[in-house]
Amino acid sequence: MDLLQLSRTSKHLRSHLMNASARYAWRTAFEFVFLDGIREVREDLEEPRLANLFEQHCDRCAQKPGLPHLLLRARLCAPCFKSSSDFLSKPDLLKAVLKSVPTYDPARHVRLLQVTPYSGIASYLLYPEGQAALVTYSQYTREVEDYNYFDVNSHLEMVDETEKMKDKEFERWYKQEAKNFSGLWDECKQLYDFLDFLKVEVKQEKEKEKAKLREERKLDICARLTKAGYYPAGGTWDGVSWCHQKCERIFRRAERVTDEAWIKEDMLNILVNAGGLINQEERCQREVLWRQIRKEKWPAPNGLNA
Repeated sequence: MDLLQLSRTSKHLRSHLMNASARYAWRTAFEFVFLDGIREVREDLEEPRLANLFEQHCDRCAQKPGLPHLLLRARLCAPCFKSSSDFLSKPDLLKAVLKSVPTYDPARHVRLLQVTPYSGIASYLLYPEGQAALVTYSQYTREVEDYNYFDVNSHLEMVDETEKMKDKEFERWYKQEAKNFSGLWDECKQLYDFLDFLKVEVKQEKEKEKAKLREERKLDICARLTKAGYYPAGGTWDGVSWCHQKCERIFRRAERVTDEAWIKEDMLNILVNAGGLINQEERCQREVLWRQIRKEKWPAPNGLNA
C-alpha cells in the first residue's frame, strides 16, 4: 500500500510507478500486499505487474475492454476469460475437482468456493461506482455466459490440502482460510479505491488539458484577427461576446487552429460578421475621437494641449 500512497503524492512519481519499467518495484511490494497465510493465486502470475491492472487493455490479447479482476490479479476481456483454462465456472470447476480427486466431498467443494479467488458480480460491488459498474458488468457477463469464474489452481490446491482432513481439522483450517480471504478482499477494496482515484484524476487532468487548449486556441484566433486587421470594439478581447452559435463552435474546440482549418471553415468571415470587431480604419477613427474627448475633459496644464 505504501507504493500506492506514494504514487498519489506526485504526478511525476505516478507516471514512473505506472510505467512498465517499474514492475520490479511492484513485484517486490506485491509480496507484502497479501497477508501471511494467503495462498498464491495463479502460478503464472507469481510476480504480477500491478501497474498493468490499472491499464485499459486485456492481459492476453491487448484489446479493449479489459476489466480488472483484482481477486484474480488479472485483467481479461470476455473472450479470453471464456477460452482460459485457468478460470472455470462452478460446473466446470466441479468436473475438474472430481477428475483430480474423484472421492472428494461435494459439500467441502462448495465450502471451498467461498474462499477461492473469483470474478463475478459480487466482486464488482467493490467498485466505487456501485450500480453503474454492475450494469457494465452485467453487459459483460452476457458474453462470458456465467457470473463467476474461479481460479482453478488455487481451488485444486485447497482440495489436495484438505482431502484427508477430518471434519474438526477441516473446520479449523477453513476458519483461518476464511480470515485470510477476508484480508485479501479488504486489500482489493483499497486497490479498487485507488483505481477509482486514478480515474477521477485522469478525468480532471484531461479537462485541464482541454481548458488549456481552448485558451491557446482563443489566443491564436485573436492573433489571427489582429493580423487580418480586426480589433475588439471594446478595447479588449475578453469584452467581445462570441455568443453566436457558429462562433461558439469555433471557440469551444479543444484543438489548435491550423491554417487549413482557418481558411476552409471561413473562420475570419464568421467572426467578423458576428459583430464586436472593428477594422484598422475604424480603430484609427476611434483613437482620434478619443484624443479629442480627452483634450476636452482633461486639458493639460499651462496650455500644453494648444
